Amino acid sequence: MPTPSADLRFDIDAHFAHLTENRGHDLAEELDWTFALRSDKLQLLEDLGEKLGEEFHVELQEKVETTEGNRRSFGPPMLSISIRGVLSAEKVKSLANRFATMANNQGLTYEGVTSATVVDDGDLSGWLSADEAVWRLRSANPEEMDADGVALAFGFEVEDARHAARVEAALEAAEVNATELVEEDGGFGVVAFIEIEGDEEALRGAFAAMEELAQASGSELLGVQFADSDEDGGEEDEDGDEDGDQDGDDDEDDDESDDGDEPDADAPPPSGPASGKKR
Repeated sequence: MPTPSADLRFDIDAHFAHLTENRGHDLAEELDWTFALRSDKLQLLEDLGEKLGEEFHVELQEKVETTEGNRRSFGPPMLSISIRGVLSAEKVKSLANRFATMANNQGLTYEGVTSATVVDDGDLSGWLSADEAVWRLRSANPEEMDADGVALAFGFEVEDARHAARVEAALEAAEVNATELVEEDGGFGVVAFIEIEGDEEALRGAFAAMEELAQASGSELLGVQFADSDEDGGEEDEDGDEDGDQDGDDDEDDDESDDGDEPDADAPPPSGPASGKKR
């Protein structure tokens, strides 16, 4: 069993012991391994990422958010080097030594290695675990990411409305003011909405904070979903027309043969991370 003081990012033997003894991982199954390098000199990371990109999957984050309790701060850019596979401890040590040497030679900081369970894209529905959410984040098209941050919804299972009120109070004390009470099939839940920077460290930090809050409030954290930045859809104008036609008449270029008010069959239904009564 790894010692409590072991840093699993650098102590590879302790990392593997943690995988088998604490996470119950079968070492014959693949994992997603990620090695991280950081520096204030973005160009150095870009150049190295271009070189390593011929061999590995790499991702450069120009701004990395860290979360400690309710405090958010930003650290230097980070280059992540990802490998999916069944790797032995010796192979991970070899790769770690290789990247640490590169970092040392180029004046970068080697941040160690982490591992995550491989997630099937087809399973990414409903409430997500931290590993599943990280994989979804890594798989996202950067053009689809909101420049102002990533909207998340965390679900908490509670016993009743009174218990929900306690959870909402705990969330408010943690400066999470956007919450929703959900009543479904006789059960109760609370959904909390927050925004983070679109990087893995911020996502894991937010998930860990919500786990602590769930434990402190006696509730169960169901997981996280990526929330729509505009859940309510398009805004109506003053006359209530969503298409902006203030006089309420059809646009002149509407198809003359369409003389009814039938809904568009191809229009997607309203969606959101949860439904229920807003508090």
